[in-house]
Amino acid sequence: MVVLVYDITRRDSFDSLKNNWYKDLKENGEPNVVMGIAGNKSDRYDDKEVSEQEAREFAKSIGAVFSLTSAEKNTGINELFKELGKKFLGSISGTVSSEKSKTEHKQGNEEESKQNIKIDRKDVVKQNKNQKNKKKFC
Repeated sequence: MVVLVYDITRRDSFDSLKNNWYKDLKENGEPNVVMGIAGNKSDRYDDKEVSEQEAREFAKSIGAVFSLTSAEKNTGINELFKELGKKFLGSISGTVSSEKSKTEHKQGNEEESKQNIKIDRKDVVKQNKNQKNKKKFC
């Protein structure tokens, strides 16, 4: 999870976020990283050089969560991290579902193979005894 922060009162801060920090992250970071963009100093909204709409559109175009924040007033920060958490958990859930599907497919193939092999009754009894003798851990 990554949060890129820019100062809404400084155009160069936003341009640097787009042209340097974001590009560096895409080139060197994890491919499926969950990103957030924070437009900081929202308490100085009247002095803004970057419109909220422009920043939201950029965030949307790269699949990032967006929030206006104020470190001084402590606003928008909790909301940003709540949304990042939801997105992160959603990405994990998708990964888990994908892995579960692969596992279920593999298990289905294994079951098919097992059905094609005749198991001697002695092997089954021996396997049951081995299962009982295994140590169980918490």
